[in-house]
Amino acid sequence: RSSGEAASPAAAAGKAAHAPIPGVVDSVAVRPGDEVTVGQALCVLEAMKMKNVIRAAQTATVGEICVTPGQHVKHNDVLIKYVDS
Repeated sequence: RSSGEAASPAAAAGKAAHAPIPGVVDSVAVRPGDEVTVGQALCVLEAMKMKNVIRAAQTATVGEICVTPGQHVKHNDVLIKYVDS
């Protein structure tokens, strides 16, 4: 129980990019170690036959890619984790 609660503050602190909608990962545009800036494309989610570009909400360094093309994701699933700075 508490492990799920412990993940929430980290997510709220901007340590990761989350899926804003459920869908299928179409492509991933970044790799671990990449520096991203606000508005930069991270990945593309396809939902209801529309492609939605997921963009960085902050300047950060990509730490881990948590999804692969073709993977189904739910609302709020972690797509990309950032390195702690």
